[in-house]
Amino acid sequence: MMDSSSSSDDLKRTACQMAWKELARDNPQGAAEALHHLAEESAKDELIAEVWVAMLGWVDDLDHLEREIRRIASRMAKVSKVVSQISLTIHKAWSRQSGSLPPAPRESLIGLGVDLLDFCIESAPPPKPKDRAELYLRRAQLLCWAGPLADERALLDYEVALSLVEDHSEGWFMLARLHLQRGRWEKAALAAIESKKRGFDELRVGWMLSIALTALAPLQVHMAPSLEECWALAGHKKFIEEGGLDPQGRWVAPGIERQWIMISSGLVREGGGWELTEEWLTELVLVQPLSPCHGRILNPTQESLPADFDDVIIWDPHPIDFISISGGEEVAVMKGLGILNKGAVFTRPLPRPRLSDEQMSQLNAVLTNGVFYYQAAEELCPDQQLGKLCWPRKAIAKEVIDQFRAQWDRLNLPGSTLS
Repeated sequence: MMDSSSSSDDLKRTACQMAWKELARDNPQGAAEALHHLAEESAKDELIAEVWVAMLGWVDDLDHLEREIRRIASRMAKVSKVVSQISLTIHKAWSRQSGSLPPAPRESLIGLGVDLLDFCIESAPPPKPKDRAELYLRRAQLLCWAGPLADERALLDYEVALSLVEDHSEGWFMLARLHLQRGRWEKAALAAIESKKRGFDELRVGWMLSIALTALAPLQVHMAPSLEECWALAGHKKFIEEGGLDPQGRWVAPGIERQWIMISSGLVREGGGWELTEEWLTELVLVQPLSPCHGRILNPTQESLPADFDDVIIWDPHPIDFISISGGEEVAVMKGLGILNKGAVFTRPLPRPRLSDEQMSQLNAVLTNGVFYYQAAEELCPDQQLGKLCWPRKAIAKEVIDQFRAQWDRLNLPGSTLS
């Protein structure tokens, strides 16, 4: 006859299995119903704690999520499966935030996850190499959110994890993503090739290789497929049929619909590298794509950012946000990764009172030699003092600025010396 403790354990296992099935169906409510009678044991029983933490991945309130994680971690910080699931949940919740996020600060939820992984790896490392590799991979994944200053630690964790389990296809792909975010295009391509060799999803590898090899062109990577093959892997056969290689060795096609891109202070500069700035700035720019992952910026920025009007940039074609444009249509926003080529136009911030459309047309009609003035639409930039002066790089800056000031005064525009 089955004793009561065995019966109770069977009921717990059944409830946990039901909860996992509901989460696999993207139904956290169903999982919560399966687990509601086990809430008091969510920080005591390992099986319950693991699925409970997974369920928290659907929580949008980061403060509530942190409280729950701290509650469970107070009893489960040495249980590697629970700690690994905590890191996955933190990553999921953090990545669900919209926009181009600044590096996560030390005191954030990301920092808490890294601390828990540090403790588990140092105090209770699991005996199986596969389980230890999982902890190193999860810590590296969280460290990626901490920005370039955490790069060295993240790369070391990937190295350890992939030495423990060399055939970890997802681990190689995660490493490729880190290299891509930091503008290490060739290393991103090489890591993606390794993930493909080990059976990782071909569509995702195709995208990764298409971005990395587009950024790297005209240089090529040993053992890498051609750009044409990469775009085919990424599911863009129509783009291949309509396009061809440009002089830089990048696959391009005409007539691709304009795209909104979020660029930030963390954009990789032309030729590689980035600047670490105290202030994190972002701005939406409209781009004319040359491919599904790179194109030319169509409007000057209002913020002082690494990229500006006429620059060719590359982006990650995975939406980080959605915005409403005229007519109420929702369009995707992609995250800018880096600058491929600087444009032929130089820009300089020259804030002035906001002009009407008629005043802007009058001003630009009298500016000569390719010079023009730009102010962002009010829905994109509500500031009332704004604007950038733009001119061909070959022009002399002092002559351009003198011309602009003279024409502004001649037209008696707001803020002129004649007003």
